[in-house]
Amino acid sequence: MDNTATYEQHLGIINSLAKRLSSISRLALRELVILLLPLVVLMLGQLIYLFSPSEEVNNYFTDKRNLVNMVFVKNGWGWNLIIFTIFCVAKLRKGVKIKPVTIVRLALITGWWWVFTQWCFGLPIMDRLFVFTGGKCSNIPTIQAERYIQRFPAFREFFSKKDSEPLVQEAIISSSTCRSIKGEWTGGHDPSGHVFLLSISWIFLMIELTHSLAHEVNIVQHHTNVFKRLLLTIRKRQFTQALQVLGDYPEILVLCLCFLWTWMLLMTGIYFHSMSEKLFGLFWSYLGIMTVYIAPRFMKKES
Repeated sequence: MDNTATYEQHLGIINSLAKRLSSISRLALRELVILLLPLVVLMLGQLIYLFSPSEEVNNYFTDKRNLVNMVFVKNGWGWNLIIFTIFCVAKLRKGVKIKPVTIVRLALITGWWWVFTQWCFGLPIMDRLFVFTGGKCSNIPTIQAERYIQRFPAFREFFSKKDSEPLVQEAIISSSTCRSIKGEWTGGHDPSGHVFLLSISWIFLMIELTHSLAHEVNIVQHHTNVFKRLLLTIRKRQFTQALQVLGDYPEILVLCLCFLWTWMLLMTGIYFHSMSEKLFGLFWSYLGIMTVYIAPRFMKKES
């Protein structure tokens, strides 16, 4: 059997498996690819990590305070809302209707991001999981611990008789509060918030984008030409024309943001968290996506 026949046989097996998964999950093939890409990126990152030299690696992306992380990832959901709003407004200006279900899905996914990373009747889900598995805020500078205690006037006299750090460890069980007083979030199983944010952002934006462009033909070739035209106008410093191109094709902004999220997911896969923590973060993003996109399809079919 020659190589061509072997490749065709393997492609046939992959295609058959993909169609079966698509049928079971009620996802279109393109949606299935979108859903699985974050897992593939994390696996690729893990392989790069395992086969890289064992010495300590220091580069731009290993520094958590790099510009991309601080400006974009730390404010990731805000960027999703901004870019997706621009996309929807531009589509409306072109006479394309935005279905109400799109806004409902945006609200539901935003709500899921909120309860997992920000607040869920107190602590967000990710912090509850960390504390439940033995995590705490430790190595708090004494001066920061004392300042935190001063925020509780009724307990100042009691606290003054005790070692301040253990008391603050018990009082502070929020990761954001821990960071704000320069403590370290240690000891428990920490589901990767970065993986959760980056994966759910990629999946949401790309699924909505493919829904919007589903009826267009020659999508890849057409938008490749548009992107080349955009780069040419920027290179010539024709910024007004560049804005016009983005106004006509707002999906370019969505694709650029998705590329950034994919790249940062790869960096997280290589340099940060254990594999179990990354997969746990991915699990929670999948749970939100399945609830919003997949579960309604099963209920619709049953009804």
